Amino acid sequence: MNGWIEWLPLWLWLPVSALFLLLALAAWLAPRGVEVRLHGSWRRLTPPVRPRLRHLFSAGLALLAGSLLFVLSVGETQPVRLAAVAAGAFTAWLVADFAWRSVRESALRQAELAREWAARAETARSSLAAATAEPPLFAQAACRALCETLGCSRAALFLSAEEGFKASAVFPPDAAAGDPWPETSVLVRELARRPGAPLAVLDPRSRQPLPWTAGAEASLAQARLESFGAVLALPLHQGARLDGFFLIGGLPGGERYGPHHFRFLEQFACAAATLRESLAHAGRLAEEAAAEARRQARRATVRLALNALEPPEEISLPDLDSAGIVSNQDECRVLLDVIPLPGRAAAFVAAEFDAGFEEAAIRMLQLQALLRTRARAYHEDLAELAESTRRAMQSPGGDWPAARLFLARYRSGARRLQYINAGFLPPFLFRRTALGAEALRLRHTGPPFDARSNLRCEEAEVELAPGDLLLAVSSGVPAACNAAGEAWGEVRLIEAMAGWQPAPARALLEQAAASWRGFLGGVPHPPHLFLLLRPKP
Repeated sequence: MNGWIEWLPLWLWLPVSALFLLLALAAWLAPRGVEVRLHGSWRRLTPPVRPRLRHLFSAGLALLAGSLLFVLSVGETQPVRLAAVAAGAFTAWLVADFAWRSVRESALRQAELAREWAARAETARSSLAAATAEPPLFAQAACRALCETLGCSRAALFLSAEEGFKASAVFPPDAAAGDPWPETSVLVRELARRPGAPLAVLDPRSRQPLPWTAGAEASLAQARLESFGAVLALPLHQGARLDGFFLIGGLPGGERYGPHHFRFLEQFACAAATLRESLAHAGRLAEEAAAEARRQARRATVRLALNALEPPEEISLPDLDSAGIVSNQDECRVLLDVIPLPGRAAAFVAAEFDAGFEEAAIRMLQLQALLRTRARAYHEDLAELAESTRRAMQSPGGDWPAARLFLARYRSGARRLQYINAGFLPPFLFRRTALGAEALRLRHTGPPFDARSNLRCEEAEVELAPGDLLLAVSSGVPAACNAAGEAWGEVRLIEAMAGWQPAPARALLEQAAASWRGFLGGVPHPPHLFLLLRPKP
């Protein structure tokens, strides 16, 4: 009788264990279907399905719990140990299944939240890219996109400037962003060490500052952040350099920013920095394109002006040989002209402008036309000729680039050259003497030729003897540099002409120009002018 009572718990737990096994078998065979026919054959209606991971996890945990309870219940009777194993395994199965479902639902919620905020980040990037065509619009659109997408109360963007980080935009527009943040402030230094990572500066619920830094300087920065209502600071980096940062207000109801908010802000900061860099690059390209368009327009103006210039007139004086070389490249800087005068005389004009584009092109055409029309009337008085020309150029009232002018008159038989030199590089007079060759300079006789000067030029005179050479060059000739950065200089110019031999003026001038071009090598030649006068025996 006592033996039957001893085995009574076992007989009570056997139905429970059988029910548990039947439930496990039902869960195992739930995806399967079995059809029994009279002839005793069977077939599967669906392919074999492997048990789900959740069931394996629950069964494994139940087996582990049952094994541990069986080991720990050593010393108890066999029915008690089996009952403990069955109860522990069943409880472990339920706990494992509940934990699995809870973790799975939490993971699904997090995944859904991540997808939602990823979509929000994409929407913010799209709206930001669509609304920003210029850098000022970028700042306002970025603050608006943050407030509308994130749901924060306010946002301000501070961008790097000369005086520090200056507020470029704030949303809502009625919010005050405050003074610029110096580059030495503790907030800027802290954000420079956090590429793309938001910095929490205030607890939105308690309104207490968070310990992001310490010190008296940090207290001043924290006071400024609290006055704006900033809860987060989001840095924008261009490479390793801090290019700007956002100050972001709190969420509605004092809600704290969660991990999904921080991930969104990191993606937004990356997109904003990339877009800002793209806008800056596009701006640079636009400026380069505009500058190139201006250069092309200038070149077109220069070409039109050079084509409109009258070439120097041919002269034939019995006791003077002359030659000239002029090249403006893509600028209007130098003018060379020869004007026949009555009484077997000629006027020689060499001019150089300080600026070389549109205004200079117009003034160069005007200068040549005025000198040619006034030369016959004032050829006996060069100073009056220059003054009359200057007054005529000044009459429209507009400012114009200064012109350095060398104007000379030579009359056959007199062997004397009258000239005015209004700021032009003093011409060289090479002369042979009993002691050898010497190089003299023709002095300045007045200031440069411009609209602001009212000083009158004086006329000077020099005698030209047979064998002398008078060489006038623009300032760009001695100042031209070779590939090594060495200037040709006036010394080389004198050396190139010092050993001249009797020859036509054209040959002597080509000799000097060839020496200059050979010194420059492959360097582009600047605008230049050469004028050579050689009295004949």
